[in-house]
Amino acid sequence: MRQLAAFLTLWSGAILAADFSWMQTARVFLIDAYEPPFAERLEYDARALAETMASMNANTVRIATMGKYALIPGVRFSPHPELGKRDILAETIAAFAELKADWFKQAKRLGLFPRPAEKS
Repeated sequence: MRQLAAFLTLWSGAILAADFSWMQTARVFLIDAYEPPFAERLEYDARALAETMASMNANTVRIATMGKYALIPGVRFSPHPELGKRDILAETIAAFAELKADWFKQAKRLGLFPRPAEKS
């Protein structure tokens, strides 16, 4: 019991010390598992979500992985009947990474990055 109390004390201290300043500028996009594109049919397109969020200047997504059904593999809950081998969370992460890579390529091509300072 003493070990648990020590762990909880350390854990709560870590939370208090964590930097949550990013939350002050978070523009959150919420995807709920009880509504389309997850219910009733699974019509989720991670790339479309990433593009929509970019166009709306949203910078944070809260995506449900459980609702009426599980939307990720390997959990003890009933998976969505149309999920198959898809992993909604992994698809979302990959889509945002791809969109970011596309944005950097386009920004570099357009010269939007400042030139590095010359060494003297």
